[in-house]
Amino acid sequence: MIDWQTVANIATSLALVLAIGLFIWEVRSNRKERAFSVFLRLVDYYSKLMAERKHKWILIKERVTSNPKTSKEIGDKTSTLDYLLIRLQQKEPLYAIEHGLVEDEIKSLNLLNELCKYALKDRQMALILKVSFSNDISFYQNRLEDLLLIRNKEKQLRLFSVPHYSHLKRFHVSDYFEHIQHRD
Repeated sequence: MIDWQTVANIATSLALVLAIGLFIWEVRSNRKERAFSVFLRLVDYYSKLMAERKHKWILIKERVTSNPKTSKEIGDKTSTLDYLLIRLQQKEPLYAIEHGLVEDEIKSLNLLNELCKYALKDRQMALILKVSFSNDISFYQNRLEDLLLIRNKEKQLRLFSVPHYSHLKRFHVSDYFEHIQHRD
């Protein structure tokens, strides 16, 4: 004889286990979607910050190259950090716009570090980051000591953001550059 109460209890237990499994799957799926959404917002914010940084650099470059006394200080391939290192060696202190450029560089470093934190956990995010900003990541990985030196020399004159770079140092873009070379 069938004990319908036992069958009902088993069916209820199975339904409960299935509901818990679906709930866990949905929570994980939502977390991944939220993380990806945050990642994309950070990518957008970094793009805006990059445009602001580039605009400041163009203003500085135009000013310096238009002055006959300083026109030789900036070459075609001079980076912002190269320029700031040159300016640190001069007697004249950095101007406010140059301090703004230092702060933008630190913000860029920090934002790339945060993007790398997400990308280290997800292959899709890593690919997006490599395709979009591999040159910037490589630049900051290679020039980190220069940026820290500039910040340390100027921090008595102005407060700057604290640089964070632990995830940036762990993120590898060399495989992306090798992939591009083999494609060509």
